[in-house]
Amino acid sequence: SGPLVGYVGRLARQKGVLDLIAAAQLLAGDGGREFALVLIGEGPLRGELAKIARGNDGGPPLCIVGHIRHNQIPEYIAALDVLVLPSRTTPQWKEQFGRVIIEALACGVPVIGSDSGHIPYLIEDTGGGLIFPEGDIGRLAECIQQLLSDPMEARELGRRGRERVLEKYTWEQTARQLREVFLQVSLARCGSRRSGPAARHLHALTGDQRPRPGHYRQEDQL
Repeated sequence: SGPLVGYVGRLARQKGVLDLIAAAQLLAGDGGREFALVLIGEGPLRGELAKIARGNDGGPPLCIVGHIRHNQIPEYIAALDVLVLPSRTTPQWKEQFGRVIIEALACGVPVIGSDSGHIPYLIEDTGGGLIFPEGDIGRLAECIQQLLSDPMEARELGRRGRERVLEKYTWEQTARQLREVFLQVSLARCGSRRSGPAARHLHALTGDQRPRPGHYRQEDQL
C-alpha cells in the first residue's frame, strides 16, 4: 500500500482539516505520488467530511477513522508516514501546545504544521518537520509532496524529532527542568526569603485565621 498522510485531532474548521483535504486533492490533480489521507477524531465537521469522502472521485483515498481511545493513539500515529497539523488562527482561538506533534515525533513520524500559535516553535525546536503559512493550501501541498517524494528526508526529520523529544519533552525531562528552575529561583532569592513578597504573602495568609487541616481558603491554592 502507498504512504499514509494523517491528521489526529478535533474535526473542526479552525483545525484546518478542509485545507488538508484541499491540498491532497491539489496533489492528486497534479499527478503527484499516490497516497491515502487518514483523519482520526470527531467533531462538528464529521458529516461534511463523510460527504467529501463519499464523493471523492478525483482525490486520494480518504479514510475517517473517528474517535479512538487515547492509549491507541501512538499505534495509529506510528502507522502514518507524515502527520499534518494545519490549524488556522481565529479571533477567538489559536493553536496551543500541539501535543500531537510531540506524540508523532516520539513515534519517529515527521510532521507538517501551520504557523498558527505554538506549532512553529515546536517544529523548529525539535527539527522534526516542515512549517507552512496557515491557510496556504498550495504551500501545504508542496510540503506533503516534498516528504512523500523524499523518504530519506522524511526519515531523517522523524529521527531528529524523536531524538529531541526524548531529550526534552518526556514527563521525566519536564519534571527535571521544572526542578532546576525552582532551585535556581530559590538560590537567587534565598537572601531575601524572609522579607520578600512571597514571605509577606505567606505571613498574611498564616495570620490569626490559619486554615484547619484539610481546609484551604481560595488564596491558599497557589
